[in-house]
Amino acid sequence: MVKDLNITIKRLIWRRLREGKRFKHIFSCIQEIDRFSKEEIRRLQLETLKEIIRHSYSSVPYYRRLFDSIGLSVNGRFNFEDIAKIPFLTKDEIARNTHDFISSHSKKAFLKKTASSGTTGRPVVLYRDLYSINFENAILWKQRSWAGIKHGDKKATIRGEFVVDGSKNKPPFWKIDWLGKELILSSYHISSKNVRYYLEILKNFRPHYIEAYPSSLYLLARFIKDLGLESVPVKAAITSSEMIEDYKKALIEDVFRCKVYDFYGNAERVSAIATCPAGNYHILPEYGFTELIDLKEDKYNKELTGTSFINMSMPLIRYRTGDMVVPSPGQCECGRQSQVVQSIIGRLDDIIVTPEGRYIPVIDSILDRDFYDIVEIQFIQEDHCSIRVRLVPGRDFGNSDRNKLISKLSERIGSNMKIYVEEVDSIERAKNGKYRTVISNIKRKEYE
Repeated sequence: MVKDLNITIKRLIWRRLREGKRFKHIFSCIQEIDRFSKEEIRRLQLETLKEIIRHSYSSVPYYRRLFDSIGLSVNGRFNFEDIAKIPFLTKDEIARNTHDFISSHSKKAFLKKTASSGTTGRPVVLYRDLYSINFENAILWKQRSWAGIKHGDKKATIRGEFVVDGSKNKPPFWKIDWLGKELILSSYHISSKNVRYYLEILKNFRPHYIEAYPSSLYLLARFIKDLGLESVPVKAAITSSEMIEDYKKALIEDVFRCKVYDFYGNAERVSAIATCPAGNYHILPEYGFTELIDLKEDKYNKELTGTSFINMSMPLIRYRTGDMVVPSPGQCECGRQSQVVQSIIGRLDDIIVTPEGRYIPVIDSILDRDFYDIVEIQFIQEDHCSIRVRLVPGRDFGNSDRNKLISKLSERIGSNMKIYVEEVDSIERAKNGKYRTVISNIKRKEYE
């Protein structure tokens, strides 16, 4: 009870910072953007881009040097074509020049320090101001509002938080923030043995909605369904931080009798994508200027590159996220005029590279109806010539399933790669609780 009270107090302080008057004003403003025409969105983005460019030149050492070196005028007329003159920004560039990205107009003592892992494995230090934190929270509440969630609704969270020690084998595997009306469940203790404990606390707490890593919520749903247990219906499930495959989404919606709203964001805060009530992904134009960049030898997928509108203390311009999306040529039936993407593929670093130089971004799509008895699966590539498949088999998984899996995988990656299948009891999560479907040790520069 004392530990639960400590969590409640810490979360109460954090909520006060994130949900003050400024948050309410931002949230009100961004709701209005849902009614903007395409032309109004275009004007909003251009004016904000101009402001970011001028601010960056006047107060950020890195951008003053860069803009001078490329001859970019910041005081004259600036249009969308001018943004292409600015080189793309990478994580490694930020890591080498971290302090040169901080605006001289900001007070570093009041900035929140965060980190994002770099392509070389070293952390990239990032700084955010209170306005950025308020804006980010308003964007999260925009997604919740699209899902029909209201302030005061009770929430269950399964997002990799350290709730109880990993060696603990008896409940509780959760903590409760009573003031915040939040049930915080461990991502590290979900198993067929423990699923009944999770269901019991969910039934007692009765959350209106769930926010989760898709892999964690899928695993919980899978055990509930396999054991024939009665689940707890919720208004909505909001997933984020990992790619969600169609079969996982379908099972979650079936078990929890709700709709899944998938949200995309990144630690650098340069782009955000939310799921509307019609089920489509919308790039949020008030959050940043998002560009979809062509990839070599790939006609369909684009790399998502973003310029942040929300963090003037450490502005990032044309930042390469390394994430891929499939663009959509159509307009959404929900009526919102913001740009739509068909799907979010995942990390560019986490793809399979064939010996011929082709790269396959959605290996997990091979899991059609023939493979519903694989609980979880992970693809690991350590060189160009082979791929290791680690899977947690379901009760009815057999040799015929294994052979079908190898056959379907060979159809997609070709016959020049050796395929090794390894059956395991579980697939380990990273320290932050995230689950990676594909792990590739092929260096990114080899396929750009």
